[in-house]
Amino acid sequence: MIAAKRLLQANNMIILPYIISSKMRNIQNRKSINKKELIAIEKSEIYNKVLQQYRSTSMKDYILSLMATIISSEFKMIDFKDEIVNGKILNVVPEIVYEELLMYILMV
Repeated sequence: MIAAKRLLQANNMIILPYIISSKMRNIQNRKSINKKELIAIEKSEIYNKVLQQYRSTSMKDYILSLMATIISSEFKMIDFKDEIVNGKILNVVPEIVYEELLMYILMV
């Protein structure tokens, strides 16, 4: 997880590295995103690239479900090098998470 966090940070990601290396305090399984956010995601250039790459409705549904779950869940950051960050609750910004998650999917 430490290596994944460093790799994501090297790719200029802000929130996703902390999500991957954090402890989930409260997980909320959701299946959908509200319509306003979904429209914003669908307009994204990165989202269209992901759809072109995977071309599967089940994959599209899985990605949207994953985004909804991340946004509604609570994460406790773990960082052994920075005591200020360690143990704090991660403030999840939906727009940034959506973009970074799509960038991560394109990296895989």
